[in-house]
Formats: sequence, C-alpha cells, structure tokens
Amino acid sequence: MTYTPEAFRKFCYEGAKQFLQTVVVIDDAAELSGKSDATVKSQLRKEGTQSKVKEPPKGTLSELKTESQSVNKSMTAKEVEGREHIKDDQQSPDQEPPSDPHILEAKTLIDGFAEFGIICSVMRPDTDETKIIDRAVKVASAADIVVVDWMLGKHKGDESESSKAKEIIKRIIQGDLEKRGRLRLIAVYTAEDNPAIVLDELFLHIKDLEFPNEEIQKKDRDLSLENSNLKIVVLNKPSVGAQLGTHPVQFQDLPDELLNLFCDLNMGLLPTVAVRSIAAIREETHHLLAVLHGKLDPALVGHRCLLPHPSDAEEFCEDLISGELRSIIALKKIGAAYADEAANKKWVGNKISQTTPHKYKSFLLTREQAFSLIENGQKSHDRVLNEVRVDRLKQKLKENRKLKDCDGKSITINEATELIFKEGGAAAKHFGVEDLSEKMVPQILHGNEKEGEQVNLEFSRLCSLKREAFGLRRPSKDWVPRLTLGTILQLKENEKDTFLLCLQPRCDSVRFKKDEKCKFPFLILEKPNGKVNVIVKAFDKDNKPLDKKLFCEPKPRNQVVYEFKSLSGDSIESADDSGIYKFKEDVGGKEFFWIADMKDILAQKIADDLSTRVGSVGLDEYEWLRRKAR
Repeated sequence: MTYTPEAFRKFCYEGAKQFLQTVVVIDDAAELSGKSDATVKSQLRKEGTQSKVKEPPKGTLSELKTESQSVNKSMTAKEVEGREHIKDDQQSPDQEPPSDPHILEAKTLIDGFAEFGIICSVMRPDTDETKIIDRAVKVASAADIVVVDWMLGKHKGDESESSKAKEIIKRIIQGDLEKRGRLRLIAVYTAEDNPAIVLDELFLHIKDLEFPNEEIQKKDRDLSLENSNLKIVVLNKPSVGAQLGTHPVQFQDLPDELLNLFCDLNMGLLPTVAVRSIAAIREETHHLLAVLHGKLDPALVGHRCLLPHPSDAEEFCEDLISGELRSIIALKKIGAAYADEAANKKWVGNKISQTTPHKYKSFLLTREQAFSLIENGQKSHDRVLNEVRVDRLKQKLKENRKLKDCDGKSITINEATELIFKEGGAAAKHFGVEDLSEKMVPQILHGNEKEGEQVNLEFSRLCSLKREAFGLRRPSKDWVPRLTLGTILQLKENEKDTFLLCLQPRCDSVRFKKDEKCKFPFLILEKPNGKVNVIVKAFDKDNKPLDKKLFCEPKPRNQVVYEFKSLSGDSIESADDSGIYKFKEDVGGKEFFWIADMKDILAQKIADDLSTRVGSVGLDEYEWLRRKAR
C-alpha cells in the first residue's frame, strides 16, 4: 500500500463521494436539451423540417419558438444590450446562429451528477420572479452543494443584474450562521469573462456578516472566499474559454470539479470518518424507519402511561433513537474501516514524505518513526519521546554546558543519551531538559507548538463536553441550559473566578413546582497544579472566550451547595442575557455563567468516584498483618 499525498486525497475523495447526495443549481438560462432554441431551429431546417413547430409540453425547461419569435427566452432573460438578432429569412439555410453563452446544459449536469449517485435539482427562475430568493434559501438548507448563476436578474430599482445572486448567497450564509454554522460549498457558475470582479462584488456584499469563529478570507488566485467551514468559488461556463484570470469548467466536468472542491473543504482523517458515519446513517435511514414502525405505538404510549412521571418518556425516546443510530455505525464498522492503521498511515504519508523528515523545532521526525508510533503505540512513543529529549539536550550543549551525572562526575553526550533512554524523564530533568510528557505527540505531528497545543485543547473539549457556550457547539436558539448533573458554571466574584461542576442527580433536577426552591451540590474545579483533567472555554473579564485548564478532584471537602428557585416550573432554567446564559442564586443573588455541559458518562463517573470516596472506611489494622496482605 502506498502512503502518499495522492493516496490520502483519494481516501478523503471517496468519503466525500459517498456522503454527497444533493446538489441544487439555480440558473435562469437552464436548458434541458442543452442547446439554445436558435440552434434547435437551425438543425430542424437542415433536416427539412418546417420552421413552425409545435410547442413542447408545459413543464419542460426548453421551449421551441416559432419563426416570429427570433429571440429565445433565455436571451431575453439576460437582456443583452446591443446584440443584433438576425432574422431567419436573412440566414443561409446551413448557417447556425450563435448560441447564448449563458446557456446551462441542465441535462448534462443532471446526468453527470447521477453517475456519482447524486441528485441534481435545477431551478430555472423567470426574470421577474420575486420568490426565487426565498425558495433558493429553503432548498439550500437541505442541499449539500449550491450552484448559482451570477446574472439572475435585478431587484426593482437595482441597477445590478447580479443582485439576486448576491442576495441568495448572503441569505444562505445568514441562515447557516443562525443555525450555529455548518460546512457549506457554494459555486458561482457564470459566463462573465472577468470572475475577479464577480469575486470582489460578492466579497463586498457579505463581508459585514459576523462569523463567530473565523473571518472569511478572499483568495484572488483561487477565485474563492473561504474559512474553515465555508467555501465560495467562482467558476466559468465553457463559453468563456481559457484565458488569463478565468476558470472555465465544461458542463460534463462540473460534477467532478465540485466533488473535488468539497473534498478540499472537508480534507482530513476525522472529517472523513465523520462523513462516512453520516453516509452510513443516510443509507440505513429507510431501514431504520422500517424498524421503528407505527405498530409499536401502543407500547410507547403505554410506557408513558405507566411512569410515575410521564415526562420521563420524552428522554426515553431520544435514547432509543440515538441507540439505533450508534448501532448502525457499529455494524458498518466505520472505525475499523476508516480510522484503522492504514488510514492513519495515509494521514502521515500526506504530511511526511519518504525523503524529507517532519520538523518540530530542531527535532526531525522521519516517516518510519511516525509509522512506528501508529503501529506500536506507547512503546514507540516512549522511544521517540526520549529521542526528542536527547535532541533538546544537544541543543543545550551548544551553550557550552558540561554534562555531569548524579554524582557530579563529568560524562559524554553518549553516556547522557544512554541514561535518558534508560531512565526517561527523570534523567532528562537532571540535565535541565523540560518535561515534555504526552503533549509532544499532537504538537510534533502538527509541527507548531502553540497551534498543536490549541489542537490538544479543542479535541479535549470535544471528547469531554457535549455542549459549550462558545463556537460551533453552542446551543441553538430554542434551547436553554438547565441545572443538572454535569452542568459546568463559572462564578465571577471580586475579580476571582470559581468553576463548579453540578452533581445533582438527574432525577432530582426536574419536576419542580413554580417558585419552588432547591439546593444543588457542586464540586469545585480547582486551578491546575501540574494535573489537568477538565478543559473549558470560559468567560474573560470582557465576556470573551478564554481557554481554561482545570482539575477535578472528587473529594467531599471540595463540595459546595447553592440554592436556586424554579421560575418556570419543572426545572432550574437559565436566563438569556444577550446570548450569555446565567443562573441566579435565590438567597445571595450571585450570578453563575453557564459555560458547558459535560458528557453524561463522564459526569456520572465523577459522581461515582465521589460517592466511593464518601464511603471509604478508615480502619485501624494491625500493621504487620496489613503489610502481609499487600
């Protein structure tokens, strides 16, 4: 098996191809036949057919015109000024009129996407159609890729023929941002021969949008606007031709071009595992609907009727469905197929070539070393970590430092190397080398210490938290945080931050009466003193996101209790203060900022560890006998 950048790209490309299902194309010059009306008439004349033809059935994209209709519909829609239209009786019988450069061959696109198993929907708005923007935005919410023609016509009182296209794109992005953001690919497919102007116009139109995580960047060379989650690219229709500053794409090549662009946007090992998982669920959707059939309704309703608290049946339904979805992923063996040793080696092969090692500061990691990490795990990790320590030590020797062992005896670099490989971090510490620990792996693979540390923090939050106050995992507008097991709060008091983990069992966090008061136990999350097991995004003094490393020690001495009042009944809900969710203590009036909800299984483990500690038995034993039991 080869491990090259091409192999990794193919790995990601195949994942994208399995995932993509729907593409919507919006173009007022779409023709189902793929030919302009004038071209069809010319062909009919060549075959000896009369110039007057019957109109095709209503509902088709292409309409054949009579002799008196010398300008086709799509040309009228473009309102091209200054072009002379030759009358039919002035043309030679064999002369084929020039086709409209704005024509979109819809059938070619539909068939091309069908070859990839992708459904392509073509919307052909009329010039004066007013609802196209609303319709386009609605369809885009369900589409994997959106393709828009640049010249869709202008609004009333607007001089620009591109105003509708710009507004469609802006509204699509606004809708995505309101839904916490999403991965989005939009292609402007146009016959305009200066795509740079198109890009500039579009950038000016959308640059005032607020992107919470990363501002959008204009890349003139790629004719694109993009950030980590959004890519808008300008492509030219074939009529433009290959010339400086354009990117013409043939109709039959557009499906593969868009698939490659989506692959670029979703490039990576974890993204590929994600799209493969979602694709597996999509493929099994109708099977799942067959499993969860309506004949089971009496049992579901009966379950609710038998519960002391009927509302508990609501979360029961969610657990039932999520369990079936997890089962689909497990049965498809997504992890074994797309996150196995070979997949990880492909990722390494994309990053580290056979001949050029990967540089991390002064240390050079070879492909063979990286492969050994993947194959052998911790055993190889310890060896590579010691090699990094030796490299750090050699850098220190450049400062003319002398090496001495624990007894103060001078030793050589080779002897020091032997000690490091034998004793690891303890020997390195003796020689003044900083403790690297496990943080080395993501950072050395990334190549940049600071950015690698950020990757560590983000992945830690992803693995331990199910919701956060910031970023793509913030709650949707119709959901408010509630106090329960796993809720993480931040108390700002006298310029001092206190972080708290709620330990109230779920069953005791609901079914309150309105204005009923209840005490909630919390575990104080301490600032780290060498140990870290909780990573969160907290609020700084200006209420902006700030990375916080915390340590959770589940011991009774670290517990506090606060009392809250249920304002709405049923649970203790937070109040929305300009997008910041706060809980207010009933007696002291302290305000607690909601910053995250911990994953259920992790919060339950911490609560179990605390209860085990509470139940510890302090027994005085005969010491000799106790030691014999070791």
